[in-house]
Amino acid sequence: MARIDNSLSGNNALALLDAVLSNLQFGALLISSRFTILAASEAASVRLGQSRRGLVGQSLNRFPEFFHVFHADGAAASCGELPIRRAIHLGEIVSGEQWVFEDRGGRRIPILIGAKPVRNDAGEIVGAVVSWTDVTVLKSIETRLREALETDALLLQEVNHRTKNYFQLLASLVQLEAANRGPDVTDFAKRIEARLAVLAAAHEGLYAPGRNDSIMAEDLLASVVRVYCTDNLTVTADCDPVELPRRQITPVALAVNEAVNNAVKHAFPGGRGGIVQVELRQADRRDLVLTIVDNGVGIPAVRQTGLGLTVLKALAHQLSGRIDLHQRPEGGTEVALTFPQADPRP
Repeated sequence: MARIDNSLSGNNALALLDAVLSNLQFGALLISSRFTILAASEAASVRLGQSRRGLVGQSLNRFPEFFHVFHADGAAASCGELPIRRAIHLGEIVSGEQWVFEDRGGRRIPILIGAKPVRNDAGEIVGAVVSWTDVTVLKSIETRLREALETDALLLQEVNHRTKNYFQLLASLVQLEAANRGPDVTDFAKRIEARLAVLAAAHEGLYAPGRNDSIMAEDLLASVVRVYCTDNLTVTADCDPVELPRRQITPVALAVNEAVNNAVKHAFPGGRGGIVQVELRQADRRDLVLTIVDNGVGIPAVRQTGLGLTVLKALAHQLSGRIDLHQRPEGGTEVALTFPQADPRP
C-alpha cells in the first residue's frame, strides 16, 4: 500500500480537503453520526442556498427547514427513508438512487443520490458521506428520446398498415386480371393470392406491436393454415416452442403454404374431405424439421417434378436445408423440410 506523504497531515490535509470540496461539480456533505454537517462542497452550498461555512455545524435533523427531498415519483419522504439516514443507522451503502430535490424557490430537481458510512478503526460508524448529482439535463434528454421513439413507433405502425393494404391491393389486382383472362388462369391466380396472403401474414406477425426481430413459429403457422380450413378439410398446425428469426420467417411461411396448397389441390380430388397436419419439431440442438402430412390419395410420381416442388426446393435452399417428399404406406403424402435452427437474435 502506498504511504501518505507526511506533508498531507494535519492542517495541510484539511486544506486539501477544503480545496477538493470547493471544486467538486456535485453536491456533497460530510455528516457526523449525530447528523451534524462537518463539511460541504461548493455545489452543495449553492443548491442549499447557504455558504459552506454557514452549513458547517448545522444539524440534518432540521432538514425539513431547508432540505426538501421527495421520492422519484414525487411522494413525500420521511427522515428515516433518506439515504444518509440509512447509511448512518443501518450501515447501508446507497448508490445512484433516484430522488427529487426541492430548492428554496419551490423548483423540483431530479437527482441521483449516493451515501456511504464512514467507520473508525473499530468498525463503528462515526459518520457518512452523502453526494448528489443534478440529472435535469439527462431527464430532459430521456424525455425527448422517449417522445422520438413513440413518434417512430407511430410512423412504423403506419408503414406496416400501408404495406398490409398493398398486399391486399395486389391480391385484388390478381383477381381482376384472372377474371379478364378467363378460367384458364384461375388456378394460377389463386396460388398467387395465397402467396400474397402468406407474405401479408408474415409481415403482420413480425411487425405487430411488441415484436422484436423474431416470431414464435406457432403464431406464424397458425396464420398460414387458417385460410385453408373448410367444412370438409381440416388443416392443423402444431409446433415445438421455436422462435424464428426475421430471415427465416418468410421462407418457412411460403414453404408451408406451397405444401398445403399442393395437398389441397392434388390429394383430395372431387371435393373429398381430409386432413392436413403441419408440424415443426426440434430434431436436435441444430436442426428443425417442418413436416406437412395429408391423408389424401397421394401425389403421383409425375407430380413430384412440378412447379410446387420446384418452389419448395428453392425455399429449402434459401433456408440452407433439404426437402424430402414420399408416399406414406397408410396413404397420403408427407413433405419434410429439414433446416438448421438459427439464433433468433439479429
